[in-house]
Amino acid sequence: MSGSLQFIKEFNSTESMSTASLTDCFNADYDTYEIYVTHLSSNSNVMYLYGRLLDSSNNVISANEYDYANYDMHSDASYTEQFDEDRNFFFISFIGGVNYHQMGGLKLTVFSPYQSDSHTMIKTEGAIQDSLNSNHLMGSKGVAMHFVNETIKGIQFLPNSGTFDEGMKFKVYGVKWVL
Repeated sequence: MSGSLQFIKEFNSTESMSTASLTDCFNADYDTYEIYVTHLSSNSNVMYLYGRLLDSSNNVISANEYDYANYDMHSDASYTEQFDEDRNFFFISFIGGVNYHQMGGLKLTVFSPYQSDSHTMIKTEGAIQDSLNSNHLMGSKGVAMHFVNETIKGIQFLPNSGTFDEGMKFKVYGVKWVL
């Protein structure tokens, strides 16, 4: 079985901002979605990217309803890990660059967000140029879960501190499975 991507919606801003939210991007047409983050930078060289989901009314879910586990895989050292449960966000990746050229890209795969009778699962993958560590390459892989069964219609990205200095760009696609 293979899948093809069907474009749904995008967020595109080059303005400085503290969060980036996209409403009404998940619907009943797809069970699986892919989100590609292609542009982000911070006003700090030490930044982690977090996520939150939006409920059926497009309100941010900021209650302690997320679990996550993530590995940052350094090209010059051993991996580091982040994991936690019952948090008010899910962890996506260390960003580490001070401009969008250092961010290689991020992909999130979101499973069953619109189904009100199941948890929403998220798989994250990314690559960056680590400006804090002699510009070595670093990859990341992780999983997250929103463990309350409810309809999810959107997503919000936020830094652990500071702002997205040059904005953020990302696109959401539905995965159409082909037998």
